[in-house]
Amino acid sequence: MRIFFTMIFALGVIGLSAQKYLYIKKGNEFPKERIGLNERVTFKTSESTKFTKGILNDVTLTAITVNGKTYELTDVVAFRTHNEIMTVTGTALAGGALLFTTLGLINRATSSYEGGLTNGQWITAASFFGGGLLLRWAGKRTFKTEKGWHWEVIDLNQSLGIE
Repeated sequence: MRIFFTMIFALGVIGLSAQKYLYIKKGNEFPKERIGLNERVTFKTSESTKFTKGILNDVTLTAITVNGKTYELTDVVAFRTHNEIMTVTGTALAGGALLFTTLGLINRATSSYEGGLTNGQWITAASFFGGGLLLRWAGKRTFKTEKGWHWEVIDLNQSLGIE
């Protein structure tokens, strides 16, 4: 029980120390996403053609640091966020479809049944696999500057005079 309380205390201290956030907003609306320090982030800069993935190490009013490399916020043209529940569920469905299809094929090959899986089994496997991939795809959301989104940094430590 003492270990549990120590862990809760340590997590609370870590959470309180990470009071810098990157907000994704459109106009004066309420922020759609909030990205904190040490969270996974995916973004695209004006110089790159692909999205860059990494861990957000630091945020200032003008720049972000991801995996030790600093990027100016004015150079960032898009952020991509992921719904972790949909990603995990989609991966589980697709992986489960592959696993149970493989088990069905091995079972039919080692027993006295003729041929591979039945049409219904193939349709079920393809449905679960496709549904899993669709869930993974649907869990991504991309915010682009060309569609009116902008990035705003909130540093609660600075506004409270802590640092």
